Amino acid sequence: MDYAITGGAGFIGSNLAKLLLQQGHKEEYKDVNVNGTKNVFDTARETGTKVVFASSAGIYGNTDTVPTPESAEPKPANPYGATKFEAEIMAQKYGKEFDIVGLLYYNVYGNNPAISSSGVISRFYQNTIANKPPVIDGDGQQVRDFVFVDDVIHATISAMEKDTGSVFINIDSGTIVSILALANLFIKYSKKNFEPIFQKEPEGNVRASQADISLAKRLLGWKPETKLEEWVRLLFKI
Repeated sequence: MDYAITGGAGFIGSNLAKLLLQQGHKEEYKDVNVNGTKNVFDTARETGTKVVFASSAGIYGNTDTVPTPESAEPKPANPYGATKFEAEIMAQKYGKEFDIVGLLYYNVYGNNPAISSSGVISRFYQNTIANKPPVIDGDGQQVRDFVFVDDVIHATISAMEKDTGSVFINIDSGTIVSILALANLFIKYSKKNFEPIFQKEPEGNVRASQADISLAKRLLGWKPETKLEEWVRLLFKI
């Protein structure tokens, strides 16, 4: 089967491409400009091709409903989330004509923590190996739902293969950890004698982010396998 992966040089895209190649599929890399999503949808409509695209939990923003189902009202808290929401609106329009599956990825980590798409994990890791304490934005009581990249890739392939129709699906671990607790995991398993450093929380930072992943389990037959704490432990080979 042939696949076209947009953003194939990025963190998630590169891991997806690697697995598809191992399975004997073919793919091509394509640069995406500002109108890239629309270009993909236009092409898919012309060719009758199903589209699975990367949306984001960023569309939910500071939602009142945690864990958050796909039916929650979008309240993007920053430009990134607003941009992803615009793509979803476009997908809803095109999805009436052909199948579009939007996967709302949460905080993805794994494999190469130095370039993990979850910025806080990357920062904590790089500080730790540089013998520096983790730096936390705000009070550290913000909670996040982190999902391992291999789990994300398996969900993405399932979305390609399953006959779901046009739909948006949360992809995450379904569990939460505070940023302070995450920092303490890096301190614990690196065996560094650190205390976290706190700095001003940036405007637009989301306080609580956790997915309701029941739809992914039902439609895709998927569930996350990797536990964050175990991954951090293995990261330092202890």
